Amino acid sequence: MKRATILTGAAAMLCFSAIGDSMAGDIASDITVTRSGNQGSGLYLGARAGIANYDEADDSDAGFDLFAGINLNEVLSIEAGWTDLGEVSNNGANSEVTVLHVDIVGNMGLRSDLSLYGKIGLAGWDLDVKTNAFSDSDSGVDLTFGFGVDYNITGRSSVRFGLDFYSADAEIQGADYNEDIMMFSVGAKFGL
Repeated sequence: MKRATILTGAAAMLCFSAIGDSMAGDIASDITVTRSGNQGSGLYLGARAGIANYDEADDSDAGFDLFAGINLNEVLSIEAGWTDLGEVSNNGANSEVTVLHVDIVGNMGLRSDLSLYGKIGLAGWDLDVKTNAFSDSDSGVDLTFGFGVDYNITGRSSVRFGLDFYSADAEIQGADYNEDIMMFSVGAKFGL
């Protein structure tokens, strides 16, 4: 099932890449912004750590996210990443979710060192459930969204505070298992 998630994530990235190649230039050229001096290549890398709260399991665990992106301009970015949403327990069942995601990110500057962002995208998830009686997994693709704040600490790096929402509508042992996960995180973003 993990291969299916990886393939789904790769397919989503290719789709966004194709859309980005054909539309990104049009969208980016329609938005006129000014840039301050030290912006680099527009590429960036980042990492976040936080708490993932599982709704169905009614439990939480530490999670982390590794991501990379490209700024089309100061307003629009495309981001891709891998998120581990930890492992939670409920009634003797341990659940673990990992996600590959591709997002379109909109940025709005509030001050020279502070901006808000919102994002929406596709998340290819893999859910593993283990009990004493069975072990099962499922994978699929659902929408993901999030929002947060980037606080610029240097010309190319910032601290990111974010809230992200994921869904995993799975089938485990023939029964529907619909898990909604919210992750609050703090991390850093570094421009290249």
